Amino acid sequence: MNKKHLCLLIFLVLLINNQLKAQFIKLDSIRQKRIEKIAQTDKYKIFGTSINFLDVQDTKLSPMVYSGPGVGFNFDSYKTIRNLTHYFSFNLHYSALFGPSDFDSYMHGVTFRLNKGILKSLKNEKWKIGGSTHIEAHGRIYPKVGNDLFSAEVLASLNFASCYTMHFELLDRPYTLELRTELPLFTYALRFPKYSISGFNNLFMPIGINKALRTKFTLTRPLKFFNQNKYSISYEWDFYSFKENEGLHKLVSGTHYITFSYWLKTK
Repeated sequence: MNKKHLCLLIFLVLLINNQLKAQFIKLDSIRQKRIEKIAQTDKYKIFGTSINFLDVQDTKLSPMVYSGPGVGFNFDSYKTIRNLTHYFSFNLHYSALFGPSDFDSYMHGVTFRLNKGILKSLKNEKWKIGGSTHIEAHGRIYPKVGNDLFSAEVLASLNFASCYTMHFELLDRPYTLELRTELPLFTYALRFPKYSISGFNNLFMPIGINKALRTKFTLTRPLKFFNQNKYSISYEWDFYSFKENEGLHKLVSGTHYITFSYWLKTK
């Protein structure tokens, strides 16, 4: 082998060696970033039960305001990856609604809610802002009418979402207090019946037409012997109000929820 071939061989060996080093460095960098991402990821499955109190005025059924307690359950997920928080919730509730004491009247109410949102932490890590989608369905049966008069609505909204988080200690135990608020920017509503007899009514309502707000306070504490898992108590207020059929009918609904939940850490 002459000198020319030897120099070429050495050059090729050095070139391959440098390429392999670069690949290993790149793989190490990817692996390190993945490790850091996993270390900064918290993921929970949340199971809970709740009691609620509902006030509703649905003039398609009655001009009176009906109020009453209810019970339900919820399933949620909560995931934080670095400065992003993803949350999802599913709720199902039943309410027994009673009219004024002067009237022997009542309603059965069922509520279904689905919510999914994403929040991003600001420079001040206590505050997060983002957006969410929300779907809820409400059905009411008025059994005082011979055929059990029924009224329902399905609401789907795009919302601005914000969250404030505060960490503190009480009796040497860590707590987290979270306040989350959602303001619907645009809402689609499907109402049944359209008038007082039959049919569906489609409503497209920007902010201001559908007067709505959802706000939730959650107090969370780690379990004593399993610090990765948590339990929480939360209070939520869900309100909406709108008119339809050129103001002929009005719907106003406000619900108070108190929920007790167990947080199971999955990652």
